[in-house]
Amino acid sequence: MTALIAGAALRGALADPPKPDSTSPTDGPPSVGVVRTSSPGPKRWLDGVPSGFSHDEDGAQAAAVTFSSLAGSLVNANPASVDSIVSAISTKASAAQRVAATVAALDALRSRLAGGTGPIVLVQAPVLIRTDGYSDAKASITMWTTTVVARRGVADPQSTWSTITLELLWERGDWRLDQETTLSGPTPDQSTDAAPPSFDAFEAALHGSRPVGSAR
Repeated sequence: MTALIAGAALRGALADPPKPDSTSPTDGPPSVGVVRTSSPGPKRWLDGVPSGFSHDEDGAQAAAVTFSSLAGSLVNANPASVDSIVSAISTKASAAQRVAATVAALDALRSRLAGGTGPIVLVQAPVLIRTDGYSDAKASITMWTTTVVARRGVADPQSTWSTITLELLWERGDWRLDQETTLSGPTPDQSTDAAPPSFDAFEAALHGSRPVGSAR
């Protein structure tokens, strides 16, 4: 998950898993000929691991968004949890390499922010998403994302923009992450006369919020 650690989601320790999604119709009228009778997932969270994505394009996109939300919780998790979560969402062929790369990326980030106190805030939010390729066996999903990182006493909130492509395979009855790439930008004009918020102002304004796609 090296690309995801470059920006992803959730402040604090691993969140409690939510209740399974209930089956419900979409909000508003569906497109002609489209009938959706259930959520694309995840339908389950167990020990921080999301699972139960639908075996279709919507499920692949939901998996990509959800996987991108995990890095923020991993940065504040213990090594055993990092290993188990990353292994569970990865294909068998890529799991060992991804665990090692994720641990190294997390250690580097923690080292850069070591002078601060409290949990590291790491939030990645997809703004746009597209499917570059899809079949029942694999999917290629690209997301344009913004990433915010902060820690009290060492880093006020700062953002970056990137384009992340996740290659997913249908394996062991679910979508699994096989490959990932990250490109910097495109970065929109962020010129403003306002000073960036302090950590305290940022936390107060967004208290109680969580990244879209993360565990509740």
